Amino acid sequence: MSAPTLSAADQALLALHEPPADAAGRERWVLRVQCGVQDPASWLSANDRSRGWQRRQRITLAWRSAGTWAWRQQLRDVRLQRAHIVAVLHHGLGPRRDPANSAPTVKALVDGLVDAGRGLLPDDDDRHLLGPDLRLGESTRWAKQVHTYPPPMAAVTLLITDLGDALPPRLSARRPR
Repeated sequence: MSAPTLSAADQALLALHEPPADAAGRERWVLRVQCGVQDPASWLSANDRSRGWQRRQRITLAWRSAGTWAWRQQLRDVRLQRAHIVAVLHHGLGPRRDPANSAPTVKALVDGLVDAGRGLLPDDDDRHLLGPDLRLGESTRWAKQVHTYPPPMAAVTLLITDLGDALPPRLSARRPR
């Protein structure tokens, strides 16, 4: 599981978003995900209840597929038992943003990383995944540097930290009597 060489921008992003204290010194990766939907409404929002289920399902599938594709292209050989993920959200230029509203988008991305147990993590439950923690990042201008024109209206950088192989104990689902 060797980490690819990181650019100066990726190293700065990792330095800005530190992993949990118990994960200090562990291996970290940067995964950039661009959704091919150019529509500014391509973000799934926790506040948006006006879309029909079919449109929401189509956008969810696009983000899930983008997550799977990005993992296969950038980190195909990386398999983890436990991980901490920080999702840095890159919106287009525009008004203020609330990172928590993008939770459904990031959930679809993480589902794409899991890919029925054949992906980065065996599952996205609380035993295998800490987070994802949502943060706002720069606008999507960085996409121009990787020759994507026009820049995507929706992009996410995932900062992934290996938390080791030891799974935490399962908490009992029973209620005390």
